[in-house]
This record gives sequence, structure tokens and C-alpha cells, in this order.
Amino acid sequence: MRRTFAVLSLLGGIGLLSACAVATDETPDGEEAVTRAAFERDGKTWPLKTDSAELRCYDGEVVTATVDGTEYQLNSQAQREGFPSIEPIWADAQGSPYDLKVNLGELIDAGIGLCATPQ
Repeated sequence: MRRTFAVLSLLGGIGLLSACAVATDETPDGEEAVTRAAFERDGKTWPLKTDSAELRCYDGEVVTATVDGTEYQLNSQAQREGFPSIEPIWADAQGSPYDLKVNLGELIDAGIGLCATPQ
């Protein structure tokens, strides 16, 4: 039983690594550097702990944000492709007694907009 679990775990890990490699080897439909300053100037709420990120969109729907060399998932489609969780760079909502996070919607919308932009 233990040996079967180890083999299944290994195969699962290989599958996850393959998903990451396939997604990150692709050329994005669009990409753009975004900053906290530009977001706030446009009246939007910046949802990350960092002051900037590189947004990318793949296959018309997979949206990611790259910070310090790591490409994080921004939506469920990117999660399915195996990109790492956005959690380490996702900002906490200020003043929330419930450990809520800042809404990612405006950043995701900006990323989806890159898919529609011809390169």
C-alpha cells in the first residue's frame, strides 16, 4: 500500500511539473508591466504586496502576474495550468477583522484585456 501511494505521488508530481512547464513555455497572447501608481491613478485598488508586476495572458483566458521571477496564478484557469498560488504576494484588505484579501478582479480584468490586444 505504501509503495502504491509513493508511485501515485511521484506520478502526480510529474504531472504537475509538466503542466507548469507547458504553460510557462508558451508565448503569452499579451503582456504588460503594471504598477501600483498607475492602478491608483486610474481609481483602481492595487491588490498586491509589491509595487509592480508583469501581467500575462495565455490562450485567451489564463492570467498570471510575475513578481521577482515567479509567475503566479491570478485566476482559476491559471491554477488549472499549475501556476503557483498568488497567496504570497496577495495584499490583505486593510481594516478587515476577518483576514480578508484585496479583490483581484481589477487586476484579472487588466490581464484578460491583454488577451484581446493584438501583439
